[in-house]
Amino acid sequence: MVGRLLATVFLLFLVFTSALFAQQADRSGAWAIKGATVIDGRGGDPIPDGIVVVDRGVIRCVGTRDQCPLFGILSIIEGDGLWVMPGLIDPEVRMPWSTDSLGVQDAQNIRLAVGITLVREAGSVGDVESNIQARERASDPFRPEPRILVTGAVESKNARDLGSDGLVEVAQELARRSVDGLLVTGLESGPQLDSIFRVARSWAIPVYGGIPNSRLGDEEVFALAERGVRVVQSPEAMGRGDEELIGALVKNRIAVNPSLTSWQNDGHPEPHLPHLDFLAGPRPVRDLIPFFGSAEARALEEARITAGPEYAKAASALKEFRDRGGHVLAGASGSRPGSGLLVELGLLQDAGIEAPDLVTLATHEAARELGVDKRFGSVRRGMAADLLLLNADPSVDIRNTQKVWRVVKGGVIYDPLQLLEPYRLRFKRETRYAWQRRAGHAKWLLVLLAGIGGIVWYRRKNAWRL
Repeated sequence: MVGRLLATVFLLFLVFTSALFAQQADRSGAWAIKGATVIDGRGGDPIPDGIVVVDRGVIRCVGTRDQCPLFGILSIIEGDGLWVMPGLIDPEVRMPWSTDSLGVQDAQNIRLAVGITLVREAGSVGDVESNIQARERASDPFRPEPRILVTGAVESKNARDLGSDGLVEVAQELARRSVDGLLVTGLESGPQLDSIFRVARSWAIPVYGGIPNSRLGDEEVFALAERGVRVVQSPEAMGRGDEELIGALVKNRIAVNPSLTSWQNDGHPEPHLPHLDFLAGPRPVRDLIPFFGSAEARALEEARITAGPEYAKAASALKEFRDRGGHVLAGASGSRPGSGLLVELGLLQDAGIEAPDLVTLATHEAARELGVDKRFGSVRRGMAADLLLLNADPSVDIRNTQKVWRVVKGGVIYDPLQLLEPYRLRFKRETRYAWQRRAGHAKWLLVLLAGIGGIVWYRRKNAWRL
């Protein structure tokens, strides 16, 4: 028994170390993808039967077989039937480390498994230091999670408590702690906003505008647009198709993260995509009975019916905004990790944005608006090797980004099935435990019913004696 256990442990050790050494070989030496269709993320023509050469986590060559000779490269991935594009970028995620650190880390692992290689943490208050530490951890390509950009929030309550001078100090302190951007929430005073933007310009970091779990009002959007905010989150006027506001956003080159998912669902959480349904955990017995169905699904359907007219206006206004030259980002915001961004991209396609434009929108344009397009967001020489290898063409249907074969972060190749396997095992374990518990409850219910039945039988049998 002991010998079998030791043999099992040794086998697992060999499997782990061989996988690790294989990844290190990929990281320390050059490797290539041959024969795939390469989509650069910048809107250029796809390269059929293309070559991508990666060396030490950086893309060294992209082109045809003549342009990128493979002499001396021993590790080559045969890419026939595959599409290569930049890793997806999610510009709007929440990471409440102080209240749910395990959940946040799980969410990060899931995001990488679906092809997201970079996220912007959208300013979770009270978690700046935790996010800075997480950013350092996530910068390691061998960490199975997306890279992180940290946003520091300057809130309206800071203005009430500290005044304008205090706001400047808050912004300065966040900048000194090396945040990648500032988020202003609920600040209505022009001088207050001016002071924050001066700090941002002095530190060469972008400013974002938004209110967590809410929508920006018109006055706030105009005030932010006039001062050069980089991105605004879910402006309220999108639901009305406000011409003046849309014009102001286009004129000032302000990107909009519309969060169509939240518009469509009226604040209800989006269900997981079918191939990620196991992440939701075991379903209640009631949901498994056709007559009853899922109460959550019914509530979501009712919310969509209620929000339908406003959602239709928001989708139409977004298409007009894009057609007039406006910049659109796709962010998951408070949606399911991983599923949220993929669902958002699908809704943007349904709203009339073409699939090739959405590929650019979710990669190069997102990197540009976040100020990191010199390293991330496109497949070209000198860029970080953050790549997505797909089994279907995303430029035909953006929902093909759900068909992930491999994810590459900094030259390290990850198998999404392996990344998700712990969650599948957990789902099986929790499901088994749930049914065991239900069986235990059913056993005692049967005992109780048998006891009641026995009493009734006994009383009927002996009724003549009473």
